[in-house]
Amino acid sequence: MHMTTVTRGTSQQSAPGSSSSAPSAAPPSSSPAVSGPALPVKYRIPEYLLETPIAQQVNEDNATGQGHSVPAVPLPTAWNPKDKCALVDLSRMNLRVTYIGSGKSDSEAASVRANCPMPPQAGIFYFEVDVLSKGRDGHIGVGFCHQSVSTNRLPGWEPNSWGYHGDDGHSFACSGTGKTYGPTFSTGDVIGCCVNFWSATAFYVKNGQRLEIAFRDLKGTLYPMVGMRTPGEVVEVNFGQRAFKFDIDQYFKEEKAKLWTTIHTSPIPTAYLHSSRDVELPGSFPTPFNPAKALATSNLTGMNDLVLSYLVHHGYAETAEVFAKGMKGEESSQEKEVSSLPANLGPAAQGMRERQRIRDLILAGDIDSAMQFTSALYPQVLPGNPDILFQLKCRKFVEMIRDLSPTSYHDTDVAVGDGRLATSPDTDMEADPSPTGTSTDDDAMEVDDETSGSGKAASGMSSGGMVGGGKFRASRRSQRSKGSKSSAGKKRAAPARSASNGSAGVNGSAIASDTDVPDKGLASLGLLKEAMRYGQQLHDEYRTNESEEVRTQLMEIFSLVAYSEPHKSPVSYLLDISGRETVASALNSAILSAQGHSTMPAMEKIYRQSVALVKELVAQGVGAASFVNVGKDILT
Repeated sequence: MHMTTVTRGTSQQSAPGSSSSAPSAAPPSSSPAVSGPALPVKYRIPEYLLETPIAQQVNEDNATGQGHSVPAVPLPTAWNPKDKCALVDLSRMNLRVTYIGSGKSDSEAASVRANCPMPPQAGIFYFEVDVLSKGRDGHIGVGFCHQSVSTNRLPGWEPNSWGYHGDDGHSFACSGTGKTYGPTFSTGDVIGCCVNFWSATAFYVKNGQRLEIAFRDLKGTLYPMVGMRTPGEVVEVNFGQRAFKFDIDQYFKEEKAKLWTTIHTSPIPTAYLHSSRDVELPGSFPTPFNPAKALATSNLTGMNDLVLSYLVHHGYAETAEVFAKGMKGEESSQEKEVSSLPANLGPAAQGMRERQRIRDLILAGDIDSAMQFTSALYPQVLPGNPDILFQLKCRKFVEMIRDLSPTSYHDTDVAVGDGRLATSPDTDMEADPSPTGTSTDDDAMEVDDETSGSGKAASGMSSGGMVGGGKFRASRRSQRSKGSKSSAGKKRAAPARSASNGSAGVNGSAIASDTDVPDKGLASLGLLKEAMRYGQQLHDEYRTNESEEVRTQLMEIFSLVAYSEPHKSPVSYLLDISGRETVASALNSAILSAQGHSTMPAMEKIYRQSVALVKELVAQGVGAASFVNVGKDILT
């Protein structure tokens, strides 16, 4: 469209009483990303944005069952009735625009802006305009602009304004002189506009077919805009409240793949490789470190070191040793000089097997054994970390409930009142004299410091401070395996037990188990009484604790006994074995901290730093950062 020069106008309010020349109709059909009949259109998020920071808050709320959340960053969802020329009228929830002027000259051009700018946090923003009627001449422009641009002009005619016009197919970039761009468009056509904040470019789409890039080096805060100039012109916008003609999801995936290719092929600066001054971790290279030699081994070696330090941190002894040997073999085959790793994985890894054994016990649900091993090997850890000790005791109660048969609840009177547990009169609620709350009855078996199942003496047991000359007592509950059930007051046989990841069992000792239980119901009843006794003891121990967190957690775990089938109750999540992992990791970190090591592996530090960095970049409006979802892209 050729434009004659006119004096720049100003934005005007919609004329009072103005009405659309098009008949009124029902609101357009929609398929909002966040469903719900009462969900306002302004809260809807297009599907292609669901993995971006735009939807972060909505995703989190949906995961917790909240739903219908407001996006963290506002999105354009309709035209703004307070930011338009008086010569256009809005209808259908401010999505449809009708020209109501005379259209005698370019001075009667009219535009309208969206209610929100396109957020760079989206990475890409896309919208479509349906041309319902081209009117007399089809002088329709689709584009975007800064908020300061006059609405008495078509998109692209003014500085800080860009548009694609239907009557001649030209593109206009901040100028009244257009350039040949694409085909003309008319009644029945659907014109899409896509702004890529990563590349600072924009292109258009006609009826689902992508056209070439129209504009480059875009800057500033950009609002979607549509303009008209002759009578009878009617358009309707789609900001994602219904399906698009163009496959924007595929385009988003393609752009994301390009970004990740760029990330993967970017070399790591030498100065940041293995900076031992910044991070001191188990399994890391000793200081001083030679960055030049490290760079010669490529980025792969740096990743290997991260993996190794992760294995050492969590106590995966055999896996770490095998991995370290593999690293040396790989480096030898490449004939590259690298820093050598000590055969025992370094001084920081000396307690790896002990930490692994403790972790395995917790992951198997044997909390008593885990606490006793910890007290024997690291006597300062539990007294110095009362919060972790409390978590262990709570987990022990949960494990006792996990072992119960649901039918046992029908045989015992159970009441949960003010947080205190009540049982039948014959239930003995005597206190446990053990400092960690473990049982010390006559059935408890002694565990000696002897040779492990692998034929080697358990690492650190003879010199690690075992009490009583390398011997301590473990309760019957502490010797449970994952799949076994223990019952109160019964004699037990002693099958052998093994732990995961190649570590020995409880120093290779025999494991107690139930035998000759004539009545499964009685066994469950005995377990319930044992659980109630321990719960009462736990309640008495922390009844004077003023911490709201402690009180809340006790109420949560005690609520398990209020249900005949706790595995099907509203609090069944407490029984999930993932809770073992949480407690095991916390105790492992406490042990490392007591030894003067980092409580977090380098790999996790890098992950957390990446999450924080992406959030900061997004907050600063860096479009490329919006394509990165660290949790999903890295961990899944």
